[in-house]
Amino acid sequence: MPKAPPAKELAHQLPPLGAIAEETTIVVKGIHQTDIHGDLQSSGGAWFSNEDLRNLSVRVPEHLASQNAGELTAMLESINSTPQHNMLKITGLSKKNIKNFTVDLCKKETLNWESTPDATLIKVIVAKLRQRSGLTMIQEWNKTLTENKNAEELAKASLLKNKYDVIATDIERPFDSTGLQISQGSQKIFYQSIRKFNGVHKQRRQTIATLALTQHTISGINGATPSPQQVWVAIRDRNIPCTIRGFLWKNLHRGYKIREFWSLIPNYEQRSNVVCAERLNP
Repeated sequence: MPKAPPAKELAHQLPPLGAIAEETTIVVKGIHQTDIHGDLQSSGGAWFSNEDLRNLSVRVPEHLASQNAGELTAMLESINSTPQHNMLKITGLSKKNIKNFTVDLCKKETLNWESTPDATLIKVIVAKLRQRSGLTMIQEWNKTLTENKNAEELAKASLLKNKYDVIATDIERPFDSTGLQISQGSQKIFYQSIRKFNGVHKQRRQTIATLALTQHTISGINGATPSPQQVWVAIRDRNIPCTIRGFLWKNLHRGYKIREFWSLIPNYEQRSNVVCAERLNP
């Protein structure tokens, strides 16, 4: 079996004879929210120009949904709809994703993108970019662009779709750089890779329900829905006293012996009835 090229080696694809390279500018936007069942929903939109048939909206499948999956899927589908020899300018990516495609690319590829969110989508996009002969430029989200609203409207419209879009994540063999270099790894990365290889660990139903309730509550307060990762990181903030951090952690896992905990224990069912005592004003 032929060996895949190193991560730093770019593919050189020649444009068709007589083809004229055009400059294509795309604005991408991704949004995410939590539905009534506590599941994360992601969508993306890509805006080319007015009345352009390539304008697209994508509803991300559940297994790929994340905070940044919307903009990544919009970027992937817009790359697929653009000739490989055209000069491509993509605007609207987050700082984190721009670093993944530029300064952190070689390092994370040698580690097989372990511990990197949206690794599946990023690997496919990198492979698609290497197949292009035209120059590709990526820029951060620019609030001053008037096209931002158009891309955002496309992303919102995709959430109304009845079905998820099919996102192809297969990578052609010559451009697949899958593999973890032992010389670049650490004990932590190896351990995470082994756990990932052995299978997905079951999540506690009560933890998932409490986490979804927390996300909905925060969304109602500030208008933005945090990701599960953001919630877990927030309760570990070192500015919060250790005792309160422990209290929040146990609350998210429903670790305290209150309410429904007693409902299934014989002769102690009455303890599940919470009685709120009113405070008497003097």
